[in-house]
Amino acid sequence: MGGLRLPPGRLCPFDRLLHSDQFAFLKAARRLGPLFKTVWNGHWMTFVVGHARARRLLQGNEDRLSSWTPNLTPLFPGGAIRGMQGETHRRYRRVFLQAIQATPLEPHEAPMRALIHEGLRSLTHRSAAGPVARDAISEALRRMSTRVFLRLLLGLEAESSRVPEIEAAYRRFGPTAPAYAIRGDEVAAFAEIRALVEAHVEDVRRDPDRHPPSVLKHMLGQGWLDPTAFGNLLYMLESSNHDVYSLWRWIMKFVSETPAVLQRLRDAPSGSPGAHRLADAVVLETLRLAQSEVLLRRVTDDIAFDGYLVPQGSVVWVGIWEGHKDASVFPDPFRFDPDRFMTRQYELDQYTPFGMDHRRCLGSDIALGTSRCFVDVLARDFDLTAVSDGPPLRGPFHWEPSRDFAIRIEPRAS
Repeated sequence: MGGLRLPPGRLCPFDRLLHSDQFAFLKAARRLGPLFKTVWNGHWMTFVVGHARARRLLQGNEDRLSSWTPNLTPLFPGGAIRGMQGETHRRYRRVFLQAIQATPLEPHEAPMRALIHEGLRSLTHRSAAGPVARDAISEALRRMSTRVFLRLLLGLEAESSRVPEIEAAYRRFGPTAPAYAIRGDEVAAFAEIRALVEAHVEDVRRDPDRHPPSVLKHMLGQGWLDPTAFGNLLYMLESSNHDVYSLWRWIMKFVSETPAVLQRLRDAPSGSPGAHRLADAVVLETLRLAQSEVLLRRVTDDIAFDGYLVPQGSVVWVGIWEGHKDASVFPDPFRFDPDRFMTRQYELDQYTPFGMDHRRCLGSDIALGTSRCFVDVLARDFDLTAVSDGPPLRGPFHWEPSRDFAIRIEPRAS
């Protein structure tokens, strides 16, 4: 690859700026162009903005790129599906896709709505004493989403005596976010989760008809629940749960600031196609503005791309968040406007919150379906208003609403 030049930019640490300024990459891209180099987390990093450009890079170099994912082999054999390669990756991905598709949300709709309603109702009790702060919102959302995912993925009903024990074990595994660095404490907590869920698996084996449909039940019935698949399912529950309740937190922020959107959600007849479409639009617009941020890939061999050298051993950072702020696709791109998704559909080169290559998020349909339910319950059963706010805060994995974000939430009259 002689003669290729390196992308523009300086090999200076970008971490501090990245964690203090949500617009840091957009500003750098305006100055340096859509492909530039910097240093992130001690690694040479090539930043790419523009979904069409990023898709060309990823799809044209699948054999030179691997996923940036934690090493989960201390927890279970084979490690994370996202980190697998070749036929092994295709096989396990196919297993999970088929099991997820075989677990429809409809049988879970009523219990899921009840769990969400109960969790939001708990916030109204706090609100009676004053505005509800961000941390209290997060804890309530995490608890309700954990129970939703325990039901959908494992078939554990909220009334099960095992649920509190499993919840507590997951909190030890990842007190505030999914464990990324796997050490002794994380290994011990995960072993506890596995033992608790193995007891549930034996119950399902003995009497499958007593348990609701779930990803675990389908995999068990098909003979697919080997140690690698089982480990991935247990880890996926925590990572998916974290992403979804974090998304719900952004949804609460945006709809609390736009009462007209709340009123439109209430005006649409419950269960109607129009109500579903508007709730979906709220979720999709929230993903465009927040939560969906980045794809990371390790470069395993030199790549020639658009006249530049992307060197082996470096990291490619695809700016999903930045690509979703393209004003030529999304006019007034920083405004919350669900109508963008009511009037048109977007191609992958324009909108791609769940990934853009063969490692696209396995649980995208579950995330959308559960979040649509959350939006509907929130709008129909509760009144909420933003009381205070401030600049976004960089969390362990995503930008999050400000520490100053607080709401007032009350039950709506029947």
